[in-house]
Amino acid sequence: MIFLLGWTLFSSISISPAQEKVNLGDYPVFVDSLNVIENNEALLGFYSKLKQLEQGENKVVSILQIGDSHIQADFVSMYIRNQLQLQFGNAGRGLIFPLKLAKTNEPLDFRIKSNVEWQNKKIKDRKDPMKKGLAGAYITTREDSFYLDLDVINKTLIDYCFRKATMVYEKGKNAHGFDIADTSGRFVGFFDPLVGDDQISVFESDTETMALRFIACSDDTLATTTFYGFILENGESGILYHSVGINGAEYYDYLLAPGVLKQQALLKPDLIIVSLGTNDAYRKTFDEEEFCGRFDRMLTVVRETFPDVPVLLSTPGDYYRRRKYKNPATRELSWLVAEYAKEKSYPYWDFYNIMGGYGSINKWFRYGLIQKDKLHCTRRGYEVQGELFFNALMNGYRNAEELF
Repeated sequence: MIFLLGWTLFSSISISPAQEKVNLGDYPVFVDSLNVIENNEALLGFYSKLKQLEQGENKVVSILQIGDSHIQADFVSMYIRNQLQLQFGNAGRGLIFPLKLAKTNEPLDFRIKSNVEWQNKKIKDRKDPMKKGLAGAYITTREDSFYLDLDVINKTLIDYCFRKATMVYEKGKNAHGFDIADTSGRFVGFFDPLVGDDQISVFESDTETMALRFIACSDDTLATTTFYGFILENGESGILYHSVGINGAEYYDYLLAPGVLKQQALLKPDLIIVSLGTNDAYRKTFDEEEFCGRFDRMLTVVRETFPDVPVLLSTPGDYYRRRKYKNPATRELSWLVAEYAKEKSYPYWDFYNIMGGYGSINKWFRYGLIQKDKLHCTRRGYEVQGELFFNALMNGYRNAEELF
């Protein structure tokens, strides 16, 4: 019972003004005529599922966005998630991972805390590529007395209380089990590492909750826990929008770790959005041939893993290298991605040119949408980007409706 003392509940019902609808008219920094989903017809199957969701014929539509540091903080993906859930319904927060326990930054709308230190591995580790890790990272510990506190922090327009929490972790005879307690200290469940699927255990309740404590228990002093994440759902109809972003990630990293993509099949995505490329182009010398080969092979792995799921490509925005050097490689990479999408009939969203193309970072900076590093957006900048993408996707959806 010692683990039930001193549990601080972070959750609070408050709305961040920054999550209110962005008025794009306040930011004349983009090329509106280019803000479309190209090869939009390739998304007809996905749009059909959205229509079925609107008509009550479909329960949940799942979206997975894969990216880098632009996605890890979750500002752009949070905005898109919120807008889609306001439009089509909120099925839950989806995939979350304790990035702070992995010693890096994480989104603002949840906390996963522990009383012990954890080892971590991220998809950027190329010397020993990850075999699994649907969040692009995992954490592991050999401690025999620890807990994980899961706490939703409602700071957006959407309430992410949950009725179902799926824990993704390595199970088996050498793994920990978990007692589950609510915020009052009452035990409400148990995860047996020897029962059911070899990598998930599911907690379900008839009532919503904002927080749970998972307390490790094992008779084996050598037990190990390798933790991949939680998937949170509320049992309602709507959108699940999962975002996976790791600082510094490139297309090549996912190519080296196909097991990450394979484990992401647990998310059952109906659409995959690939938002990579910034780090691939962050070089003094950009090797076009090398990039094209890695890019093609990575997408081949995605297609083989998700043969029936549309993949929407997005190009990276304009940025400076080392704060002071314009980067023409981003222009070249974005052109290569667009040309590949045209040739292979991928849907794509050309954010690079929507943003304004080469040098447009300066205009965005003057409007307070870019940080001083001339690489990352401010929170408002990511929300402007999110509103642009949401508008493009909804316009694509409305244009496709007549074809259903």
